[in-house]
Amino acid sequence: MKKLLPLAFVVVLAALLLPSEAQASTPSLARLAKTVAALQSKVATQATQISRLSTKLTNDEGTINSQAATIGTLSTDLASAQTAISGLQGNVGSLTTTVAGQTATLTNAADVLALEPWVRVLSPAPNTVTGPTIVFQGCNLQIKSSRSESDDSGLGNLIVGWDDPPPGLAEGLRSGANNLVCGDENSFSGNGGFVAGYDNTVSRFWASVSGGSGNEAVNDCSSVSGGSGNGASGEDASVFGGDANTASGMFATVSGGEGNTASADHTTVTGAIGVTESTGYGWSAGGNFHNP
Repeated sequence: MKKLLPLAFVVVLAALLLPSEAQASTPSLARLAKTVAALQSKVATQATQISRLSTKLTNDEGTINSQAATIGTLSTDLASAQTAISGLQGNVGSLTTTVAGQTATLTNAADVLALEPWVRVLSPAPNTVTGPTIVFQGCNLQIKSSRSESDDSGLGNLIVGWDDPPPGLAEGLRSGANNLVCGDENSFSGNGGFVAGYDNTVSRFWASVSGGSGNEAVNDCSSVSGGSGNGASGEDASVFGGDANTASGMFATVSGGEGNTASADHTTVTGAIGVTESTGYGWSAGGNFHNP
């Protein structure tokens, strides 16, 4: 029965395809058989093609499904990668800012880095000194104010110690430049000088007080070496110690004692009490008297 169905189909198809004139006459069996055979061959060929196309369709559907799954995975990976890239871009921006800041820092620190060949840090310090100790070796160390040696910038000073200001400090009493300052409560309005000790004052060019307390060197190149309450107010005058001594003449000198005064130019008082040397090129030593 199954074999007759294709044959009947072919016969019907042939009847539809034959011209109307042919339908009026009965075809020969040989001719009909030949036609049926040709149609069967064509049907078989098309069935084979359909089968092949069906198989290919099935395979393509599998490939499409597999690729769709892959695309889904890739989409998820792409979304994750995009999130990661966004985070990395933020990190790059932050790092760029950091690098710019560090580059600026390195540029500003170029002079400090250049010190490396001449600077060492010793810890523990040598020679029983409490350390660490910073050593400058094979170089010169210069400290300068911002403008010139005679400026009033208050810069270029080398300050050793706490350098506490004196109580009730008047404005300008610590405005000097290029001085060496040691001790406490000292004033330095002069330039190129040296002050050490306690509550001492240098107020002119190249003046110095090297110790003691309450001493003043207040003229150019004047100096007080120690003691208490001494004053060198003459140009190039000096007091070498004692108490309440004054050298007010140019090139005048008081070398000790108490309450002595060398008021004339080129005068000297040595080791006396209450002596006033007021004669030019005069000299007094010892005793307790007034030399007119």
